Parts: sequence; structure tokens; C-alpha cells
Amino acid sequence: FLQLRLFSLHFIMVSMCSMLLIHGLMICSAIAIDECINHQQVAQATQLQVNQTYSCKYSAMLSEDGLSADPLCDFRCPAHYQLISTALLGSSITLQSVSLESSAWKGTISSSSVVDLPSSMQLQCQAGRCAPYKDSTGSTFDNRCNVADLGAVCNENTAQPQCSCSEEFTGPTCSIRNSTIKLIEEKFGPEIAKKLLEIVNLSKGSPSALIDLLPMINALRTQEEKKSWGWKAGELVESISYELKGMDTKATLTESFFDSLGGCLSACYQDKIMVECGCMDPRYRGSSTAQPCSMAAYECIARVSVEHGDPSMWPTCTCPQACYQEVYTLSATQADLPFIVPDCHNETYGCPELNYQRAQITIFMSRKETSVYAEVYKTSRTTVVSQLGAQLGLVGGISIFFAIELAQLTWIMMRGLYEIAQA
Repeated sequence: FLQLRLFSLHFIMVSMCSMLLIHGLMICSAIAIDECINHQQVAQATQLQVNQTYSCKYSAMLSEDGLSADPLCDFRCPAHYQLISTALLGSSITLQSVSLESSAWKGTISSSSVVDLPSSMQLQCQAGRCAPYKDSTGSTFDNRCNVADLGAVCNENTAQPQCSCSEEFTGPTCSIRNSTIKLIEEKFGPEIAKKLLEIVNLSKGSPSALIDLLPMINALRTQEEKKSWGWKAGELVESISYELKGMDTKATLTESFFDSLGGCLSACYQDKIMVECGCMDPRYRGSSTAQPCSMAAYECIARVSVEHGDPSMWPTCTCPQACYQEVYTLSATQADLPFIVPDCHNETYGCPELNYQRAQITIFMSRKETSVYAEVYKTSRTTVVSQLGAQLGLVGGISIFFAIELAQLTWIMMRGLYEIAQA
């Protein structure tokens, strides 16, 4: 009887856990559990890796007094991780732990607050605000706040700022030195310094935002400084060849200007920015005599774009399509410059450093066909004349015979008038 009772209890526990895994869809990531304990009963727990299903197999045991104990399995997350319970309807709640008591799930929010949970739910451990952080280089830090400021303190409480910085740093994650902010304020003013700080914070979550605003940041520099960042054509290009024949670099690399639809629309846009903001958008080509917009005019540029929309729809912007355009289908390939690596020893014949200092660009036509976009007359002159004759013949009955008869009638009338005049 005792063995039958133990077998029945074990069967009930396994069935209950299986049903909860099937219907409850429990997915517990990185659950730090070694065993599930309820007084004298021990349930074996299997800990799996992140984003894998967690399974709990109960080993039913009798207590010392011969009575069976209720099953209980506590789910807890590792340090700096939050236990998130999500019901099938989509509502989520952050808990400290989740436990199965008999056939009901209980969730602990705090030491004195326990809530009832639905039978169908998902459990997952998510990294908290103060979880260990790994940057793009693979370096690991205690938390996000200590990447730059080792003296920063991380706050788990969402009602408080995530990081409490030391005296030398500032920012949401204590990544900016106060001395840097002071230098920017002295050179550009507090308003621009504030905007730059906002850009830095925004770029951490959206790098594309920083790329879009880089021209405006560069506009704060003088023209001499910006020229010093670039290269001249002779410094950048070593040689040019066309159809395996060398070309004169100085004669070939010339600055040329061609009318294009995009250039016309860009000019309309820059004229509008100049009128509204008193400067030109540095992200596009502008007049050499106009002042490029700095960060102080960023909001003005954004407002113009929102209010006026695409320049192609402006009634004051007249940009006709190109009369003739020929498009070549080109392809580009990329490969390391050739050098030989021996098989037997670690030596290299050639110049492998060329791969890091130079680039050879080869452009070839994949096929000889080209796409031609040309403006042509919708109706030619021959078509106009033929259509006019057809319409006149249809409406007025005009034909070649009518023309001959009209000429003959005119001759007879003129002859009659002449004879009368002679008489």
C-alpha cells in the first residue's frame, strides 16, 4: 500500500509538472536553481542555458511522520536579473520569485507582497539595470555605469537615475568627463554643448543618428581645420589607367559640374534653408559664400523639412527632367593585393602592408548594353500634318479633288471678271 501510494504521488507530480510545461509555456532563462525544497520533500531541478526550456522533475518523498508533503518549486533569477512573468493576454509583472504551491502559482513582489499568478504564463529572466555589461571590444564591466567611471554607483530602482556618477563624470551612464563639457562650453557656448551631449547620448542607442549629424558637428570647425582633415588628389590617387593604358592623373582629376535633377532639387532646398535659417545645411553642397549651419540651427532645419516636405513638390522649385541620360551597368570587385605566403615557415614574400595602406579599385562593364533615357517629341511634324489633313477631310470634306475643283472654279471666275473688264 505504501509503495502504491508513493507511485501514485510520483505520477501525479510528474503529470502536473508536464501539464504546466505544456500549457504554461514556461521559458525561464538562466534560472539559478539547484534544488526545489519544501520541508522534507526534495524536487530535482534541471538548469538549462539561456533561452531554453526549464524542466522540473519531482522526486516524491515521505516526511518523517509518514505524511506526504506538498510540491513546491521556487524560481529565482541570478543577481542583477529581473524575473518577468507574462500572461497569455500580454500583461507583464516584475517579481522577485515564483513558486508552485500545490496546484497554484504564487508570485513574490516584495518581502510582504504575494500575488496569485495565472496557470498559463511565461517566465523569463531579463538583465537588470545593474547586470554585467560587455562592450563592443569584448571587455566586461560590473555594470554599464562603470565603463568609463569606475567610481559610479548603479541603481536598480527604476524610480531613480540608473547611474550616480562621481565628481569627474556626467551623463546617463557616466561616460562623459565634466572637463570635456567645460571645454566645449568655453569654445562653442552652453547651448551647443548641451545639444552635443544630447547627440552623444542618442548615438549610444542609434548610431545612425550620429552619422546624420556629423556634418553639423564638423560645421563648427573652421574651413582651414576641415581642409587639414582631407587629402589632395595627388596624395590620395597614385595612378589611373583606362583600358590597361596609363592616364595623366593631374589632367584627369579635374572638378567638373553637370546639370542634374538631384542638384537642382538640392539647390532649391538650400535656398529655402538659407531664407528660413540664415545658413545652409552642411549635409549637402552649398554656396562657398554661405555660412554652413551649426548645431544651433538644427531645430530650424528639421522644422523646414517637416513644414515644406520634399522639394520636388514645391511650386517654386522648377527642375525639369534631363533631356538625355545614358546609364552604364557597372560592377565592382574587392580582393587583397597579391602576396605569397610559403607553406613551410612563417614568412611572407611580397608587401602585405599594402592591404592596409592602399586600395586598388577596378571598375568594368558587365555588359555593353546601356539604358538610355531621352526626351522625345510625343507627336512628330509628319504625324501632325497627316492628322490635320485627315481631320479636315473628315469634317469639311476637303480632299484632293475638292482642291482641283476649287482651283478650276477660281480660274473660271477670274477669267470671267477679266473679260467683263475688257468689254
